[in-house]
Amino acid sequence: MLRLIDALSDAGVQKSPYLGRPASELGEDHYPVYSRRLEDLGAGENGLGLKRKIKLGSSELNILFAPPASEYAVEAEIPAGAVLDFGMGIVRDEYSEIQSAAERAAAAEAENGANFFVSLEISGRRRTLYQKHLTMPAVRAERTLNFVQQRIEIPPLSRTLRLILRTTGAEACFAFWTNPVLYVPSAGRPNIVLVSIDTLRADHLGCYGYARETSPAMDALARDGAVFTRTYASSPWTLPSHVSMLTGLHTVHHQVYGRANQIDPVLPTLADLLRQGSYYCAATTGGAYLDPMFGFSKGFDEYAVRGGETDLSKLAEDRFHSVSRWLEENSEKSFFLFVHTYQVHSPYGSPEPYNSKFLDPDAMFKSFDVIKDLDEGRGVFRPVSEATRRNIVGLYDGEIRYTDEVLIAALVDKLRDLGLYDRTLLIVTSDHGEQFYEHGAWNHGNFLFNDTLQVPLIIKFPGSRHKGDRVETPVRIVDLLPTILDEVGLPSGKTVFDGSSLLPLLSKRTGPPRPLLADVIDPEEEYKPGSLPRRVAVSGGPIKVVFDQGFPPGYLEAQIFRPPDRRPVEAYDLETDSGETTDVSAAHADLVRNLRAEVEDLFRKAVPRRTIRATMSAEIENQLRALGYIR
Repeated sequence: MLRLIDALSDAGVQKSPYLGRPASELGEDHYPVYSRRLEDLGAGENGLGLKRKIKLGSSELNILFAPPASEYAVEAEIPAGAVLDFGMGIVRDEYSEIQSAAERAAAAEAENGANFFVSLEISGRRRTLYQKHLTMPAVRAERTLNFVQQRIEIPPLSRTLRLILRTTGAEACFAFWTNPVLYVPSAGRPNIVLVSIDTLRADHLGCYGYARETSPAMDALARDGAVFTRTYASSPWTLPSHVSMLTGLHTVHHQVYGRANQIDPVLPTLADLLRQGSYYCAATTGGAYLDPMFGFSKGFDEYAVRGGETDLSKLAEDRFHSVSRWLEENSEKSFFLFVHTYQVHSPYGSPEPYNSKFLDPDAMFKSFDVIKDLDEGRGVFRPVSEATRRNIVGLYDGEIRYTDEVLIAALVDKLRDLGLYDRTLLIVTSDHGEQFYEHGAWNHGNFLFNDTLQVPLIIKFPGSRHKGDRVETPVRIVDLLPTILDEVGLPSGKTVFDGSSLLPLLSKRTGPPRPLLADVIDPEEEYKPGSLPRRVAVSGGPIKVVFDQGFPPGYLEAQIFRPPDRRPVEAYDLETDSGETTDVSAAHADLVRNLRAEVEDLFRKAVPRRTIRATMSAEIENQLRALGYIR
C-alpha cells in the first residue's frame, strides 16, 4: 500500500497558493478550522503544513489540503490490478472567509467550487484518469462541507511514473484530498481487528468460568482461538489503560495519568507502526476518553467517534453498524481496525429483554447508574442490601449479553460473510473491570484489586491457529502491541515497549517473567514525574503487593460513606487467595521491601514526558457526564 500523503515530498508540491510565502504568514487561520498538522509516524516532509488531520463530523481524517491552484506529484510504480482510493471535499468555515482584497475579488469564482483531477504523467505526457467538480457548500453560521469518496482502477504500466493530484478554482476555496492510497486488493496479509469492550470483567464471561450465559459468542470465539486466563491492565480506568494498550507502555512511561493529559506525540502507537507496515488504519470508538483530543488518532488514517448523544442503551449495536459499513467499503485493503464501546460501562441499561435476563423476579431496578443512583457520586463506598447488589450485577451481566450478541456475534458473522474471518487476527479484550462492593467500593478507578485490573484476552489467529489453547501464565495488556507486530511480521525498529510478544507462550516456550505493574492517581491530580502515584500494584511471583498513599486532600470529605480502611502496604497470594481477602504482607516482608525499592527506582528513573494539556469541549464534557466521569 502506498499512501500518497506519506510519499509526497516538499519538492513534490508543484503548485500551491502557499508556495513562496514566509512561514510567518501561514498561521493556523490559513487552514481549515478543526485541523492540525499531521504528526503520524512516517508522514514525511510537511514544510507548508498541507498534510493535516481534520475533524469532519464525528470522524478525524488525514488530508492533503489543496486550495486551488494546487498540484502534487508522487513517483510510483503501478502494479497490475492497482486501485486508487481517495476522498475529495470542500469545507467552508470562518477561516475560509478570511480573505485579502484580492481574494475577495476572486470569491465569485470560488462560489463555483473546485475541480479535482487525478492524472498519470509519463515522460512529460499526462493522461487524466479522473475528474470531478464539487460546488461550494452553502453559507451558514456553522461550518459546511461538500464531500465525496471515490475508488478508481489504475491501468498497469511497467515503469515508474508520476501520479498527479490537481485542483483548480479560486484560492478562496478550501479544497482537500482525504487519505489517497494506492493498493492492490490482496488476500495475502492478515487483517487485524482489535475490540475493546470498556469495563468488562474477565470473571463475568463463560470462557473464564462464569456460571451465567453472558457470553456465548465470546465463548465460541475463545474455542476457536487462544484464551489468556490472567491478563492485567496497567490502570483501573479508561484513559491511561487504553494509552497502555495502544503504546505497549505502562503508565509510568507514557505518563497519561489524569483527564487533562494527552499522549506525547513522540510516542509511537500501534497504528503508527502498522501504517509503516502498509496497513490501512481505522478506528470506530465511543469517544469521551477515547476522543482524538487525548492523542488517540495518531497513526490512524481515519478515527471515528460516536456523536454527542447521551443515550447509552444501544451503543454496541450502533458500533456494529458503523463497523459493518466500514468493512464493506474496505474489505479489499490490508487493514487494522480498532473497535471500542462503552456499552458495558455504567449506567447499566441495556434494551429489553437483556436488562431483565439475569434479574430476580422481585428486582427493583431495570436500569442503574452507579454514580447518579449512589448519591450523585458521593456514595461510591455505600453499602447496599444483598438483593440490591444482585440486582446491579444482573444489570451489568445483561449489558455483557447484549454486547456479545449485537457486536461480537454480529462482527464474526460479518467477517465470515465477507470472506475475511479466516485471515483476520481478531482480538477481544478490555481496558479494566468493575467493582461490585467486593472490597467496599463500587465503580472503578479508585483501588487496584483484580476486580478492576483483570480483563479478558481472547485472540483468534488467522486460520484458527492455537485453537483451544489456554494460557495460565500471567500476562499484561501492554503485551498486545508487540504480539500483534510479531504475528504480522513487522519490526518495531528502535521502539522500546514494556510489553513483550505472547507468541512464545503459545509455542510452549518459556520466557522472562511478566510482572504486574499498575497504578492510579485521582484523575483531577497532576502527576509529578519521578514520584510514586497514589497507588501502585506490583507482583513478585504469585504475591501481589499494593503500596497505598491514601486519597487526595478533600476526597473523603466529599463522600457520604467512608471507604474501608486500607493499610499503606498490603500483599495478597493470588495462588491461594484470588479474591484478595487476606493481607500477607507481614509474612513476605523481604519481598515487600525489595519490590518497594524496585518500584521507587523505576519511577525515579522514568523519563519525564512532554506535558500536553487536553482542552475539554462541551461535547466531550457531555459524554463524560453521561458516563459518570464528571458531575
